[in-house]
Formats: sequence, structure tokens, C-alpha cells
Amino acid sequence: MTKRMLITRYPHNVERAYAKNMLRLTQAIADIVLYEFDTNIAPEINSRNMRFDGYLVDSIFQKSLDRIKALTLGIFTAKEKYSIASKFVRASNSTAKTQFVNQMEVAGVDPTKTEPWLNDYMDAAIAENVSYIGSIGDEYSAKTEQIILRGAKEGRSGQEIRDELVDQIGMSENKAKFIARDQVGSLFGDLTTTRHKKVGIPGFMWSDSGDNRVRPLHVEYNGKYFSYDDPNAPIPGKDYGCRCVAIPEFDESVINAAVDERKQQENEDKTTLKNAYSEVVSAAQKAPGHIEKLLSSHITEDSFEIARDNSIAYAYRPSTKKIIINPSDRSMKYYNQQEILLHESGHLLDYANFKSWENKSFQIATQIERKVANWEEISELFHQEKWASDDYFSDICSALTENKVKGYAGHAASYWKRKGSAEKEIFANLFAMLALDKQESMAMVKKQFPMVYGSFIKMIEGDLSD
Repeated sequence: MTKRMLITRYPHNVERAYAKNMLRLTQAIADIVLYEFDTNIAPEINSRNMRFDGYLVDSIFQKSLDRIKALTLGIFTAKEKYSIASKFVRASNSTAKTQFVNQMEVAGVDPTKTEPWLNDYMDAAIAENVSYIGSIGDEYSAKTEQIILRGAKEGRSGQEIRDELVDQIGMSENKAKFIARDQVGSLFGDLTTTRHKKVGIPGFMWSDSGDNRVRPLHVEYNGKYFSYDDPNAPIPGKDYGCRCVAIPEFDESVINAAVDERKQQENEDKTTLKNAYSEVVSAAQKAPGHIEKLLSSHITEDSFEIARDNSIAYAYRPSTKKIIINPSDRSMKYYNQQEILLHESGHLLDYANFKSWENKSFQIATQIERKVANWEEISELFHQEKWASDDYFSDICSALTENKVKGYAGHAASYWKRKGSAEKEIFANLFAMLALDKQESMAMVKKQFPMVYGSFIKMIEGDLSD
């Protein structure tokens, strides 16, 4: 009977031990800082007996700060930092090596007995982590001095300054935990990958941590196979804080099949992006002159990207300034691609040129229409299929009423709670109407929401100064 391949497991115990050792040092510094502050600094601050006009070297104030620095150096000694870093690196290597050997034995592969590369690798990893550990003490000491001096000069009470010092303790502890998580994932992943390559394993299966902290992109990678020969293949543990692992795959045909499938998907994605751009170009050619000019000057082939980590089929992502498309989303087939792409193009142009959510005239118009529009009449319109299926008009009404009055299209009620969301969506919908020359829809908006319509047209034409 064939033995089942053992899975690679993230070393949570190593992460906890590393974090615990760094937190021990952090807490020791915190105790010193608060003791010095409570005993020597706070009484002076509260009595206001000190002139806070700079660094007074001969004052008890500066003496306490110097003492904190000296004691911090006594805690974060070179020996202590090396000891913690060395224990962490050796524990990571031991765990990675044990899992590797066990997996090789199951596969009937004789693992490398000697690893001449390992000593230099370990030394470099220890030195790197000594630096990370030292940065906690250096940063904490500098922040402590900054908090105390700034607080004293601003006339803050001793309790207020102490509260900020306590908050800084929490920040330093969070940094220590982050370093532990980040370095364990990085070191463990790198050791695993290196050993896999050394014995000629062709690739691996990505395995995530299975909790809600996993990146959406890494959730997508989960269960997929990657080749070590691919220089662009993602490697578990490389991204900061990543706790994903690589499970070795010995069957080269499995890896090759996955690579071929990925290449096919990449080609399909290129076609998807090309078609998206073509749809916008086609619409621009038929759009009114000023709209055509806006689209032509802002929308390029590079304005689109595939993002399977997105929870919906289409969206505009401000962080990358791109219209994102998720071909894996099952709702793709329900969209009119040109209509939704013109809507997202409206968002891109809004962020680039107009910032509708900051335009005072547009904001006021939106607020007034919410109150004065004839919502009873508009509700009746949505009993007609023609208007219920008009996604642009429906979404505008959804924005103004937080989903109380709408047709088939709209956004989640929680979305409308975000500041500026109504202005952004109304702008994008109106822009798409104009681009696609939906005269009847525009006429209905002009009739039902004349202030919003007028403000939008002025904004597009550049007549507003705000």
C-alpha cells in the first residue's frame, strides 16, 4: 500500500517561542521606562518646576532619559540578541529538516545527508534577525524620549504622557509579534524551497493556513501546483507575514500539466483584457465629443488588470488606478460588459479628474434630491420592466435612498454608509449614460433629479471651480 505524502505544517510553536523571547525584552524595557517616568519624570512634569526649552543635560529629566537608554542597552545586549536569533533560526531549521526528511522517506527518496550550504545560510539568517531584534529596542527608546519631551513641551499632564507611553508598549509588542510571524514564514519557506530544489523535486502544491487571515490571492493559490523552474512562481513565505507552506510534488507530469493550464489561463486573461479595452474604445468612438476626449486621454490598454482576489466581477481599484476584472466570478455572464466597463471607466475618470465626493455643489445637490425627489412616482417607474432593468438609473436611485427605492441593480446597503459612496456611484452611472448616449435615461434623471443632473453636467464641462 502506497503511503500518503505527509503535508508540510507551518511551525506555530517556533513563532510563539520567538515572539515570547522578544516580548520578554520588550516588557523589561517597558518596566524600566514606566518606573523611571513614575519615580523621576512625572513628579517634575506635574509640579512644572522644569524649564522645557530644550535638552537640559544637567536636569533630572535628561538624566532619566539617559538612564533609560543605558538600561535598554543592558537588556538588548549583543549576546542576548544573538541568543534569541540563534535559537529561532536553529528551531526553524530543525522543524523544516524533520518535515523534509519524513516526506522524503515516504516518497522513497534518499534526502541529502550533508548540506554544505547550510552553515553560511544560518549565519546570514541569524545576523538578519539580530538586526530585527535590535530595531525593537532602538525604536522603543527613541519613541519614549520623543513622547516625553514632546508631551512636556506641549504642557500635557503626567498621566497623559504615561498613557501614551503605555500605548507605545503595545505598538512595540505588536512589532515583535509581526517580526516573529514574518520571519518564521520567510525562513521556513526558504529552507523548505531550498531543500526541495537540492534533491531535484520539480515543484510543489501551495497550502494556505486555512483561516480568515490568509490573503485572497493566497486562497486562490491554495491547492494549486507550481514549478520550481518557473522564475515567476510564487513561493510560500515570501510575502510579509505569510504562513502558507509548500508540499512537495514528485510527479513532474502533475507540475507540467499545472504549468500548461496556467499558460492557457494567462493567454485567456490577455484576451479578456484586450477585449475590455476594445469595448471602451468602441464606445468612445460613438460618444459625444467631450466624452470621447476624456476616455481617449485616460483609458489605455494598461488601464485594466485581472484580479481573481476581488469579490466581484468588475470594479475600479483606486490603489492601482486600474479597472479590475475577475474572470472567475460566476456573475460575469449576467453583465453587459460594455455597460459595466463604461461605469468603471467613470470611476477611473472621477478619481483622476473630478473627485465628485469632494465637489460641494454635487454633494449639496445629492443631499437635496434625497429629500425633495418624488420617490412615490419613481417607485412606480420600477414596476415597469424598462426602468427596473435600467441598471444605471436603478443604481442612482439606490444611492440616493440607500436601497429603499431601486430596480434590479444596486449596491449592498452597508456600502452606502461609506462617506462619498453615493456621489461616486452617481457620477459613474451618469458618465456611462453619457458615453453610451442613453438619451432616455438621461432625460429621466434630468426630470427626477434636476439638481444632480445639472451639477454633473457642469462638472464634466469644467464650469465649476470647486
